Amino acid sequence: MAEIVKDYNLRIDTGTEGARGEFHEFLASQKVEMAEQVKSGNTIKEWFEEATRVRLVMEGKLIEERRAAMVAKLTELGHDPRDVNTCASDRRNPTNIFWIPRQLSDAEWERVRPKADAMVEMCKRHRLQRERSDVVQSRYANFRKTYDAYPDRLVPDKSSVLSLPIIAQIIESDGDDIEPRLFDEAFNDLPAAIDEWRRVRRADLARMILEAQGGSDGEDPDTAEEEGILHLATSIFVSCAGVKGFRANSPSVYWLETIHERRCVCSSNREGSRVRNDFQSKYDGLECLQALPDWIAQARELVQAAGLDPRTATAKDMDNCNPRFWCKDCLGTSWKGNVARSWRNCMAHLGHHNKPSSWKGFELLSAKDRAIIEAKETALAAIQEIDWNKVALSLQGLAVDVHKSVVKLKHPSLPSPAQGGDLDAAPDEDATEKKVKCKFCLNSSREFTVLGLANHIEGKHGITNA
Repeated sequence: MAEIVKDYNLRIDTGTEGARGEFHEFLASQKVEMAEQVKSGNTIKEWFEEATRVRLVMEGKLIEERRAAMVAKLTELGHDPRDVNTCASDRRNPTNIFWIPRQLSDAEWERVRPKADAMVEMCKRHRLQRERSDVVQSRYANFRKTYDAYPDRLVPDKSSVLSLPIIAQIIESDGDDIEPRLFDEAFNDLPAAIDEWRRVRRADLARMILEAQGGSDGEDPDTAEEEGILHLATSIFVSCAGVKGFRANSPSVYWLETIHERRCVCSSNREGSRVRNDFQSKYDGLECLQALPDWIAQARELVQAAGLDPRTATAKDMDNCNPRFWCKDCLGTSWKGNVARSWRNCMAHLGHHNKPSSWKGFELLSAKDRAIIEAKETALAAIQEIDWNKVALSLQGLAVDVHKSVVKLKHPSLPSPAQGGDLDAAPDEDATEKKVKCKFCLNSSREFTVLGLANHIEGKHGITNA
């Protein structure tokens, strides 16, 4: 084609008579020929699509007839229709003999029958295991309601109990029985199995603490656990959310009695991404849980600052002491004032700064500041239930979580000036005049109307009217 066009151009350039007209006639013929080829190609495409549709319809009909024939034959042989239909409906397996677009002859049936029998038996086995697992989980839920022997909550969850040997061997056993009585003997022995389950995991936790403290040489984890090491205030475990600095929706620092609350973020978030949806991890392997020397050292400093001995002070002792601390790294910042944190809140706050070994640490509140914080906590606690291990309060009355995000709290309907409360005004003053002050704003002489004070408290201190 290129040579033809080149020849026409050469003849036109040399002035050959009629060359230009012949070239235009050539182009017109080529356009007509190209249009016919396009039309022919579209026709062939339509034929192909229609042939494919017809073929798929015919193959679908053959598959349905084959599946129906195999289901009928397998059911006649005594297989459970539920298992047969499960096999016949499984399209995930590309080699599924039910989904071959070919009529099932007697000869082929004899050939594929052993494989079909094996497939149905496998489906039956899986169904029985699922049904037995459901029986166990339902019965275990009732078991835990009446078997209240473990105050620290370190017990298997419903999915983990399925892996206990006395339960697993029954679930995976032969036979068709799925009645709850099948597990009577196992549930009679379950308390002892749970004791052993707990012993192994508590020993694992004790070993983690000993290694983090650098004193595991020659010390038996079982002995340390029996002596109460896991109940110490310094026996702290950090989840993957805390180690990686993720902003998880749940705490990232745990003690023995709160391990059951931990959540894992590794499988739902890539390194460095922000946590959006976390999920509760299984107890069985204590996944994503670590005891880190830096965090334990920080807990030891908090216990010492509270006037207790880190070698003997338990988490309950610290809760009873109930100290409040300022974060030194947050002191002096322009961010809406520092907040007073409980000792557990301080440990959860570590993840906000990512690397605890580079911290300045925490400072115990002065008696004056503690009195102010206690008054505000008492006032707010009377209005709504607040977990001060997850919420911290500033001297100005602003509430934040461990990551310093503002927490919206409710506030009662504002009293009149005569009722006091958060207002400072003379009893007989007109509520529309600027005669009231905000008690959350320390050392401030600014005055408000009652309505203006309500807007101020909500906007400035994050407290809304109930």
